[in-house]
Amino acid sequence: MRIGLLLSNSGHHSYTSSDLYNSLKLTLDDACQYIPKDTNFAIPADNQKAIKELVLYDNVDFIVGFLEYCSITVVKPLIQQTKTPLIIFNSGEHPLLKADVSPYIMHLSLSMFNSTYSACKWAFNKVAKSFTSLHTFFEAGYSILYATICRT
Repeated sequence: MRIGLLLSNSGHHSYTSSDLYNSLKLTLDDACQYIPKDTNFAIPADNQKAIKELVLYDNVDFIVGFLEYCSITVVKPLIQQTKTPLIIFNSGEHPLLKADVSPYIMHLSLSMFNSTYSACKWAFNKVAKSFTSLHTFFEAGYSILYATICRT
């Protein structure tokens, strides 16, 4: 099996990319061939180029990696056309927008948005209609705050 990897090998996300690559190698051992591509993480044109190379030239079976949410719209047409599964790992990133949803794109996140949203929806329906909430304003703090505001 050929796995395409979208990795950011520079900047403050480089450690996360090496963690993903090493964990896949440790888990899957030599059962797979890994084809890494440096994406510069937040640059949609670089993400599009990397995915195009992985799908059209490297003939990968699926793609795994880090992709900013603003890049999904750019890469979705190629993913849809080639039916190549894309698994996106984002730490504390935004949920997919309706326009970006695809049966070939799976978005996994360490974001607190999903669990917080569900918990708040239940609490507003079963417990109380108002609340006071304190959050840190970094990474997950924004997602938690947004989830509590978007509860209905």
